[in-house]
Amino acid sequence: MNNKDKKAMRLEEIKRNPYTIQHIDRPSEEEQKAAVEANGMLLQYIKEPSEEVKQLAVANAPRAVQYCREPSRTVQELAIDGGWNMLAYIENPASDVVSKALRQSGWAIQYVKEPTEAMQIEAVEQAYDAIKYISAPSEKVQLAAVKTNYQALRYMSHPSKKAIQMAIKGAPQALTLLGDYTAADVLKWIQINTLVASYVPQSIGIDGQAMKQAVEQAVSSEDVSEAYIRNLLTNPALSLQSERWPMDPLLLIDAVGSFKAKQIAMDEKLKY
Repeated sequence: MNNKDKKAMRLEEIKRNPYTIQHIDRPSEEEQKAAVEANGMLLQYIKEPSEEVKQLAVANAPRAVQYCREPSRTVQELAIDGGWNMLAYIENPASDVVSKALRQSGWAIQYVKEPTEAMQIEAVEQAYDAIKYISAPSEKVQLAAVKTNYQALRYMSHPSKKAIQMAIKGAPQALTLLGDYTAADVLKWIQINTLVASYVPQSIGIDGQAMKQAVEQAVSSEDVSEAYIRNLLTNPALSLQSERWPMDPLLLIDAVGSFKAKQIAMDEKLKY
């Protein structure tokens, strides 16, 4: 049997049983390709594979990227095509490869060493709870997370004042996710969204006069929003029927409201 026949026989053997590759000293390029096309993880048994062999292996089995020393951008992208969590097997991934993984899932940020602020923002915009994988997120990152979903507060040890305010403005129930806060804090938040009143526990003592003054301060501003006035007029926690903080929002607006507040209130009243 000549050398050519031996090579052909060996190639056929690899096609029948790809694991044969681990017992072959210096397999040919063709033999390497046959092995990894059948099972990409067999790349671990090939010394100094070519770029083409690496690409074939990772296309077949994305986790094979862990056996690529300094994988090319193409190889990295092939791995991420197999799932965002393949980022865990790539040492020093290219920034655009990281972005590709983050577009699939913000959770990919957990596999990025020293992620930039831009990467962190991209992560929480894709998945708000990805913030749990970010150590000491900046205010910009916190704001991006709560803008995506107020429940991002759940994963923040030290949310900034702006992050809290943004969360409460969009979802008053965000109050239930906060730790320690005072009556003074609540009175500030009432001026952002009156609906937060429904979530204030009895342990936070706020008398009716203090609550009324906070609302008066908000409605006296020309910058008061339509949503704020609309919520105030329909909020049972701040109405004549309220046991805790009884008040007449229409009379209050009429007495101290800005021109804008009165216009909005009148428009709302005419709807009924």
